[in-house]
Amino acid sequence: MDAVTAVTAVLANGTAVTASATENSDLFWALRGAGPGFAVVTSFRFRTYAAPAASVNWSYTYSFPTARAAARAFLTAQTWGQQSARKELGYGILLFPGKGFLVRGVYHGARESFDALIAPLLTLLKDAHAGVEPAKSVKTLGWIESLTELAGSNLTTPVKGYSLHESFVRFHLLLRRCSLARLTDGRQYAKSLVTKERAPLSLPALTALFEHLYAVSPTVPGGSSWLVIANLYGGPGSAINAVAAGTSSYAHRDAGYVIQFYVGATPFDEAIVALTKGMVDALGAEAADLPAYAPYADPELDRTQAQTRYWGGGVARLRAIKARVDPRGVLYNPQGF
Repeated sequence: MDAVTAVTAVLANGTAVTASATENSDLFWALRGAGPGFAVVTSFRFRTYAAPAASVNWSYTYSFPTARAAARAFLTAQTWGQQSARKELGYGILLFPGKGFLVRGVYHGARESFDALIAPLLTLLKDAHAGVEPAKSVKTLGWIESLTELAGSNLTTPVKGYSLHESFVRFHLLLRRCSLARLTDGRQYAKSLVTKERAPLSLPALTALFEHLYAVSPTVPGGSSWLVIANLYGGPGSAINAVAAGTSSYAHRDAGYVIQFYVGATPFDEAIVALTKGMVDALGAEAADLPAYAPYADPELDRTQAQTRYWGGGVARLRAIKARVDPRGVLYNPQGF
C-alpha cells in the first residue's frame, strides 16, 4: 500500500480518474487503507525496489507442556520482535492445536546474517523449552522461489478463468506443516486484534489465553481446527510504522502485532463462532478496546463497530469523501463506506 504512487479508478458515476498525492488526493488517501466502497481501481502505479539477492524462509517449532510455559515463551518472542527485529526480517508467531508454537518468517539477506540475528531469540526460547532443540526449517531461496513457497502454489495468474478461491484465506503450505489443511478446505470464522507498540500483551493476559487454548483444544467439534497468528508490524525496523500517521487511511501506524484468530470446520458449524470469540475474550479487559484489522473481516461487527475498529480516527474524513465520490451509495460495503 505504501508503495502505491497512483491509481486509475472508476467512480460510481462511471467517471475514470487518476488519484495520487497531487491529483484527487482525498480519494487516494481513502483508497490506501479503506478501498472498498470508494471506487473501482483498474490499475496501480508502484514505487519499485530491487529484489534481494537471497531470502531465507525459516520456521522453528516448539511444544510447551503447560500454558504458563507457553505464555512466557510468547512473551519472550513478542518482546524480541518489538525490540530486535530488523527491517529485513518478516516475523510472526503461530499457535495451533497439540500445543503447537511456531516462530517463522522470511529474512531478506544472506543466511549468515540471518543466523546471527536470530541466534539470541533461539537461545532464549531453548531455555524456555527446557533445553530441547526445536524442529526447524531454514531454506535459502531466490526471490521468486521464496514467494512461491509462501504462497504454497504457482504464482502464475491467468488473465481469464481464475478460480483459486477459498472461503477466507490461503495458508496451504503453512497449514500443511501444522496438519491444519481443513482450515483451507472448509469454512472459517475469524477475528483480529491490533496491539499497540507501546502496550504489548502482558504475561497475565497471555497466560489466560494459553490456559483457554490448552483447555479448548481437545473440545473443538469434529472436523474443526483452530489457528492463532501474531505477525509483527512494529519494532525498530518497521517500514509500516516509519510512515507518518495520517499519510493514508490505514489506521495502525502505532501497531505492535496484528493477531488473527481462526476456527474452521468442514462442513461449517455454528459452534466455531463461539470458539473464536472465546479466544479473544480469554485475553480479558486488556484486549477489549483494541482495534481490529480490516482485511480479516469480522461479520459479527455492525457497521459502526467495524468502521471504528478498522479505521479509528479517520472515520469522519472517510464518510465525507464517500459522500462526495459516491453520494448515492452505489458501491456498497456493509462494514465500510
